[in-house]
Amino acid sequence: MKIGLHPGGGHIWMLERAVGPQAAAAMVLFGVAVDGRRAAEIGLAWSCHPDDELLDAARTLAARATRAPVGLLDVVKATLRLAPWQPDFEAAVQTEVTRQAWSLGQGWFPPPKE
Repeated sequence: MKIGLHPGGGHIWMLERAVGPQAAAAMVLFGVAVDGRRAAEIGLAWSCHPDDELLDAARTLAARATRAPVGLLDVVKATLRLAPWQPDFEAAVQTEVTRQAWSLGQGWFPPPKE
């Protein structure tokens, strides 16, 4: 709004779902900017780290995903992108059950003992 243009591209819709109606309104109507710490507090970011620790924290987090099968990661990420568009809880459960059944047939579960 500071530049005289209504937000577009689903910005308000996505922001409201990410941070809730009050934080979305403050950010959109009043132009309230959030730093990393505040973004983590309101759920817009997962965590906040000092600049000198950021790369190590990102590598540590990313290393967790590298232990999962690539095909499974692809399907789970697709499900995460689809989740907000599910019409109701039952549809969300059906999507997840279908994909879970698919993953059971891939031979990844149970994982090998370390």
